[in-house]
Amino acid sequence: MRDALARAERPSISDLTPDQQAKVDRMLARMKALPPLDDGGNPDAALYDEHGLPR
Repeated sequence: MRDALARAERPSISDLTPDQQAKVDRMLARMKALPPLDDGGNPDAALYDEHGLPR
C-alpha cells in the first residue's frame, strides 16, 4: 500500500511543464559534462581520505 501511494504521489516526467523539462534537461547536460570521479571503484573515496577522515 505504501509503495502504491508513493508511486501515485510522485510526479511523472510527463507531468512536467515545458519550462520544467527544459530545466531538467539543462541540469542533466551539466551533470554529464562533469568529469568522472576517479574513485578506484570505491564510492567512499570522494567523501573520505586515506585515513578515513572526511574530505
